[in-house]
Amino acid sequence: MAKMGNWGSYLKFETSDKRILTFNGFKRDVSIRTAMHVPIGSKPMVEFLGSELQNITFTITVNASRGMSPRKLEKKLINCIANGKIAPLVIGRRNICSKAMLVGISEAFGVVLKRGELYTAQFDITMTEYR
Repeated sequence: MAKMGNWGSYLKFETSDKRILTFNGFKRDVSIRTAMHVPIGSKPMVEFLGSELQNITFTITVNASRGMSPRKLEKKLINCIANGKIAPLVIGRRNICSKAMLVGISEAFGVVLKRGELYTAQFDITMTEYR
């Protein structure tokens, strides 16, 4: 089993013979807050105020044939967002964000079987740093 990372105990990204749960399109935005002061007769001055909260987005594609039920993941993600779960986000062995909160989920159904069973789905995940 190859462990790629995790978001606390709520999401474990891994590849193994029994289960594949990976992500793609990982993006992290890091920025600062500033204020602009405009004195008369000279150029504006920029003042550093501090760091903004980090924003993280990525996409998870789930396929039932790879050991992960799209419905179970959907339920788990909705539960995490509804209860305001906070956990460290680790990719590889690197701590990306010590306290990350799930703030948005966008789900797209892929293959739906004849009895309405969801076979594949794609989840666009949005997290923000919690402070």
